[in-house]
Amino acid sequence: MDRRTLLAITLSIAIYYAWLSIRGPQLRAEQEAREAEAAAAAEQVEPADVVVPPVAPAAPSEPLLEEIPEREAPFDMCGAEATFSTSGGLSGLTLREHQGPYAVQPLYSWLWGKITGSVEGGWHPWGPAEPGPAEVVGEYGRALVVGTGAGPQVDAPARLAVVEESDDSWLLRGRSSHGLQVEQRWTRSSVNDVCTIDVDVTWSNTSSTPFSGGLWLSMHDSAVSGGSGMTARYTSQRQPTAVVGDDLYYGGALGAGCVQAGTRLSDDPEEQSFALEGPVSWFGVSDRYFGFYLVPDEPEAVTGYLSRLGAGEQALDGTHVVVEGPLAPGASVSQSFTAYVGPNDMATLGAVHEELERVVDLGWFAFFGYPLLWLLRLFYAGVGNWGVAIVMLTLVVKLLFFPMTQRSFRSMQKMQQIQPELNRIREEMADNPQEMNKKLFEVMQENNVNPAAGCLPMVVQMPVWIALYNVLLTSVDLYHTEFLYLRDLTEPDPYLVLPITIMVLMFVQQQFSTPTNMDPTQQQVMRLMPLFFGLLFFAFPSGLAVYVFVNMVLSNIQQWLIKRNLDTADTPEAAAAASS
Repeated sequence: MDRRTLLAITLSIAIYYAWLSIRGPQLRAEQEAREAEAAAAAEQVEPADVVVPPVAPAAPSEPLLEEIPEREAPFDMCGAEATFSTSGGLSGLTLREHQGPYAVQPLYSWLWGKITGSVEGGWHPWGPAEPGPAEVVGEYGRALVVGTGAGPQVDAPARLAVVEESDDSWLLRGRSSHGLQVEQRWTRSSVNDVCTIDVDVTWSNTSSTPFSGGLWLSMHDSAVSGGSGMTARYTSQRQPTAVVGDDLYYGGALGAGCVQAGTRLSDDPEEQSFALEGPVSWFGVSDRYFGFYLVPDEPEAVTGYLSRLGAGEQALDGTHVVVEGPLAPGASVSQSFTAYVGPNDMATLGAVHEELERVVDLGWFAFFGYPLLWLLRLFYAGVGNWGVAIVMLTLVVKLLFFPMTQRSFRSMQKMQQIQPELNRIREEMADNPQEMNKKLFEVMQENNVNPAAGCLPMVVQMPVWIALYNVLLTSVDLYHTEFLYLRDLTEPDPYLVLPITIMVLMFVQQQFSTPTNMDPTQQQVMRLMPLFFGLLFFAFPSGLAVYVFVNMVLSNIQQWLIKRNLDTADTPEAAAAASS
């Protein structure tokens, strides 16, 4: 890559990630404080809002609201393990067949910790221990919670007891804070050979008074980043996600905003819920590689919301849907959903629902990203190693643009050769700009030099580079995949081998592309470019670094060959041979 290409890539990635990146501090609340807060919220229901129906004697398997004690029970379905709470749905949900991210400790981080005294013990590049199961919903999260009223950010959830429980089905029953009976059934099912969970919810008004509020189902979690410091921007972050009205929405933690919605969730009570317009294709919570999603059977019958529970560092961000009342005495309303919990594999997501694969967001240039991802998987099927597949993909992309970059490199080399002549013309004809431009054009035309030739390949390739960047950054296929000394191509290189090597290659490339008569100030800027660009790869996933490393090696070889051929063509022997 030439210096203009490097500048363009750096600026594009910086602008792109400034727009895409979603930050959020990690949740540090204690469980006792969370339980106390939930209990206080449940007690804040105004007596005027509560309808206490006349209740017939209930069977022991159908306890009333006041008779349902706080209870926890283990949940296990479709490879997902969680803890069920009578007042808070599912929390601490993990996938036993998938590992969580490595606690990568880059070498520079460990050295700085030793200097400052903040780190004890030896260096653990991939963490002091093997990661546990992948976490989809955190310890303080609340998934598959139901209730009545304005929404989960205002009204306490229904308290549900386990009425029936088996390996393939759970039946929960209880009452909401407004006195409605709520029943929820979870049943193991399958969609196109993908294990799913049927979620059926029924709200029944067993009182003699009409109920006019909303009926809701929610999923919330603390928006936890998978990393900290410089690497946080490029690691996985849990966040609410939904496709509503053909638009993809996802929001970050603590006011980081939500894409497409054009608003921010904040600690202000008036801004803790944002209605989404249109039919709800699906909603849930996810990070870059795993998620928990609900697909309504009747998208038009529910209204989707991005919402926040609580405030500050203890806030939970998520999504919920509302079925609007009224609900007459003796009437009931049922809604059904298909739940998928697992890795964000596009084929699997698409098998569950055609819109669900959009959770893997390949960005503005997805139409380039999809064929690149297809090629990457094709190469992996042939060689059985994702690192080798990235190398092969890099070779193919380089080959596709080879003729264009070849002309660009030749034009730049010739431009450097005639640069002294061009500078002489500029100095001699500085007082006559029109004549100077005419003479400059004649000289470039005589030498077959096109000043725009160096920019065209950069402009044409930029969408492909950005698309490939997103493919390597978001594809769950690369998660926990090994290559050479690397244990995970989605994590930064803790040994710093690739970033340092890339910086060295950039310095070498400058010897081919930087004119000798460049302005001294520009030369200083160009000398700093390898350092700046290399530092980015201290935080980039190593899969991206592998691609850039291979691409730069090929570019350096290509430029060296072009320079060698041009130098040979300019020798007296070559000139004599040409004249004869």
